[in-house]
Amino acid sequence: MLQGYEYVRVGQQSALVRGESAETVLHALLENTDTSPDNRAGRGTTLRFPLADGGAGIIREYRRGGLLYHVNANAYLSNRPLRELRVADYLWNKGFRIPEPLGICWWRRAGLFYGRYAARALAAVHLQEYLETNTDVSPETCTQVGEIIREMHKLGVFHADLQVRNILLAQETPYLIDFDNARRFASLSSRKRARNLFRLRRSFEKNGIDLRWYEMILAGYGDVPRHPVLSFVYSAKSRLSGQGSRK
Repeated sequence: MLQGYEYVRVGQQSALVRGESAETVLHALLENTDTSPDNRAGRGTTLRFPLADGGAGIIREYRRGGLLYHVNANAYLSNRPLRELRVADYLWNKGFRIPEPLGICWWRRAGLFYGRYAARALAAVHLQEYLETNTDVSPETCTQVGEIIREMHKLGVFHADLQVRNILLAQETPYLIDFDNARRFASLSSRKRARNLFRLRRSFEKNGIDLRWYEMILAGYGDVPRHPVLSFVYSAKSRLSGQGSRK
């Protein structure tokens, strides 16, 4: 399925794992071996587990947000873990800054897919926390965020949820996370690039974060695509959802 990954099937569960810690990752994904809750990351079930090299891994279970959570919390029509891993593995092999992908697992029930995604944990804070708690925010850090978004777009990847909590800063070096439902294209249109940037702006507005930092991100991005209709749509979404609500 993916070069460098080992495919394993145990009962009704399938998994793809890679690297020296493949066996550890497999047991953590399928059996919760040595896992413990990690309440800092993401929505739904997020677990942390130790790796043999002294590092740690993070497991994220696929769960919906918003109103759909109450209807169908974690079942999907398509294999979301495999779709995400394909994008993440592509970016990782291009040297793009994301947490190292370690593996996935999935299973089917009543025709629907369920799954988990594992990656190496980073000692990092998300962008929202950095901007809200740091009294000495570095403008250079914000411009570097813009640069990494531009790099992602040059690689043809559209991030389905580019927002302040999906940008991590490890010693002020930016990484992007959560490529669930992301898509890869031969080249990314200006409309798709604008959608990502407007989505990021909306997360700034929803969380009440000073937009001057967003403007510095745009300065780092450079050559910002202009789409007045999209701008109006995202501004309307922000007003309807209410600024200051927490994402």
